[in-house]
Amino acid sequence: METPVHANPKPSAAEDEQLLLAYVAQRDVPCPVCKYNLRQLQSSRCPECGNQLKLSVGVVGNLSTNWIVALVASLLAAGIGLPFQILALITAGLGGLSEITREPEGFIFLMLVLYSLICIPVVIVLLAKRTWFVTLKSETQNVLAGMLVMFDILAALTALALIGSVL
Repeated sequence: METPVHANPKPSAAEDEQLLLAYVAQRDVPCPVCKYNLRQLQSSRCPECGNQLKLSVGVVGNLSTNWIVALVASLLAAGIGLPFQILALITAGLGGLSEITREPEGFIFLMLVLYSLICIPVVIVLLAKRTWFVTLKSETQNVLAGMLVMFDILAALTALALIGSVL
């Protein structure tokens, strides 16, 4: 039977800082946020961007929860908006866009279509620039993902209200 390995007690903040400083003393390690070279770092803060740094073991290619939320929100808006886009194209072909925008509901409908169309390049950017997104500050990621979710909720509620007014 194997003997369990007991973890050492949690090191103090001062010990954590000393381990970090010792690790980067002779290595070219980029700041995870601004990519500043942390070689010969003097404190546990990046001198370039001011973020607090810590030494840790991480997963290669780690996905940010905020990135996943932003991607799913954009995919939902683009995917759910697709039927609206098809309906708008059919309607525009039958009566023209000027006919659609005469009523307030038609204008709202076109705004929903525009929002879902805008989400398509957002999805492409999120997929192409994942590493950029995950290097943003956590607060910035939260704001971007939260805004996309909020816009999706507003668009969904508006679409439901629009459908309810038509029926």
